[in-house]
Amino acid sequence: MKKASSIQDIVKFNKEQLNQENIDNLYVPPMSNNTTEEICQFLNFAYDIPQKLIIAGPKGAGKNTLLYYLSQIKLDKFQIISVNLIELLDPMDIKPVDFIFCLLHHLIQELSKSQKRLDPFLINTLYQNLHDEKLMDLIKFKKSEAGDEEGTKIGFVKSMIIAVIDTLPITDKELRIEVRKSLESCLRLIMKSIQGIIDYMNSNLKQRDKKLLIIFYDLDKFSPSTIEPFFKEYFHLIERLHVHIIYTMPDFIRFSDFFDMLSQRIDKIIFKRPVSVLNPDKSSSQEGMSYIKNIITKYIDHQLIPESMYDKLIINSGGILNYVFELLIDTALYTLIIDPTSKVLLPEAFEQSQKFFSRYLIQQMNHEQAELIKNLNLSQPSWYGDKNIKHLISRNILIEYESGEHIWFAVHPLLQKNF
Repeated sequence: MKKASSIQDIVKFNKEQLNQENIDNLYVPPMSNNTTEEICQFLNFAYDIPQKLIIAGPKGAGKNTLLYYLSQIKLDKFQIISVNLIELLDPMDIKPVDFIFCLLHHLIQELSKSQKRLDPFLINTLYQNLHDEKLMDLIKFKKSEAGDEEGTKIGFVKSMIIAVIDTLPITDKELRIEVRKSLESCLRLIMKSIQGIIDYMNSNLKQRDKKLLIIFYDLDKFSPSTIEPFFKEYFHLIERLHVHIIYTMPDFIRFSDFFDMLSQRIDKIIFKRPVSVLNPDKSSSQEGMSYIKNIITKYIDHQLIPESMYDKLIINSGGILNYVFELLIDTALYTLIIDPTSKVLLPEAFEQSQKFFSRYLIQQMNHEQAELIKNLNLSQPSWYGDKNIKHLISRNILIEYESGEHIWFAVHPLLQKNF
């Protein structure tokens, strides 16, 4: 990936997901390596006993980046299947059928890559459960669309799974409901087939002294109203699978009334908090500021950003990396509007981007939540089950920071003067 070297480059900037080619140049380890080591040690120590691990934290705190780094560099004893649900499903509407078929799709894909032949019994079970005329009619599936393996049961299974997944995010809600109903009766058998595929893959991996590890990368990116029921009502379906699994989880779930029950189903929960750009006394944290500045200069030529802008930019991001780059992109856009020939980001453009972002955060709250923020006791939080608190945390208006062993909450820095 080419580093942004002009204002126009920043406007077009897309903070690219790490890949094998750029990981050495772009990845910046967490300020404390404890999180990285904690995950690795936990999985390696319990290598032979499948573990369920949650990485919790707000959107933009770097959970997915950390997991990608671990999967590429550190977790070499595992064969990793990365499940990216947001690419295939509707972020506003996810049900057990959607989740299970997405997982099944990724498992079948992984098998195809390895060119291993699946147990005929498993293929036959999936074939019988999916070979339903009503379902095929609902999703307008034709057997002749079975791809390269047309005429074979595995070819039918692969094509049918893709057809179901393609139907689930469509705008016709009634059709989506009908498809789910058609599949609900056979979900238990499909889950058994998924476990059979996992066992089969693990038996093959044993020859290479590896174990299967499934990572659900983007559960934290779904709508709060969608993902909370998943963890509350549907989580047990996947949790029963006998395989190592890592889930990402939005931080606000921790303040739900069912979190204690959820935590009993999980072997370990690790928190990935935003970078501490402020100390508890609201003074700036030089360590956090330097850390984020280092990340920025990996992606953007430092000469494009006036030195006087860095501190305010980093503090007003709240330590959330996604916000850092959103503020930079907006500032670049305003700069080109003010002076299309400018070679650096303009202070007045930065002021405009801050105002825009501040309005955005305020618009995420209703009157009751805004009043709550004014009178909130941040030093003694007792917020479990409070829907307003969950909302404020899910929108990164209330942010939890960590420095050493000290953990505290703060209102987003850009809003502190408003409250």
